[in-house]
Amino acid sequence: MDSTDSNACSVMLAIETSQRTGSVALMSSEEPALEASFPCGSREHDSLLPSIDSLISQSHRSPGEIQVVAASIGPGSFTGLRIATSTAKALSLATGCRIIAVPSAWVVAEQWYQRSADEGPVLVASAAKGKDCWLTRLERTSSGLAECGPTGLHRVDALSDDVRSLCEGAMFLADDFIPESFIKSLKPLIRGVQVPAPTALACLLVGQQLATTGQFVSGHALSPLYPREPEAVALWRTRNA
Repeated sequence: MDSTDSNACSVMLAIETSQRTGSVALMSSEEPALEASFPCGSREHDSLLPSIDSLISQSHRSPGEIQVVAASIGPGSFTGLRIATSTAKALSLATGCRIIAVPSAWVVAEQWYQRSADEGPVLVASAAKGKDCWLTRLERTSSGLAECGPTGLHRVDALSDDVRSLCEGAMFLADDFIPESFIKSLKPLIRGVQVPAPTALACLLVGQQLATTGQFVSGHALSPLYPREPEAVALWRTRNA
């Protein structure tokens, strides 16, 4: 990420398509944020671009006025993440806007803090495959969200010291594919369990935090954060070995 200082962004678009329901949000310094949600992951129907176009029309702006696009990059739905990052790259190429890559776990945490009075740490879990999960522990600080502990892929068939440390005292935000046996084993350590509910508005708020410290990426560097290699890539490697 580019750490160059930046000024506050007056027009920002956020894209969140890491789960079954996607959303986009548009905010400017002069107007309240606009948000639209839609089913995502379909290969037959594109709802993302029409939703972006609708928000731009509602705001009486043009695509060229977007200064920054914040994209939720994963972990999450492989198809949704590819769509989000590809769209962000296309917008950057077409309009010259800058890009912020927002880890989806940060979006989940921000949404939790927005809807809950609970200010304690959260542990966001995204199933990978088999006995692996991508775990991210975050806390709310005076300057925004902050990661703490070893973020990344962890085995969950047995509670290692790292996993115990990540879980201790946290609210567990787990997607539908986390093994029930793992969640059950965490009960003595965590404060509770909730299903993640990431939104583009939460992505936009995290994007603003990252923009204030100049954490922009180039279109070339933007890519989905996959906890494991996509099945299509694995099959291609096998066939071409």
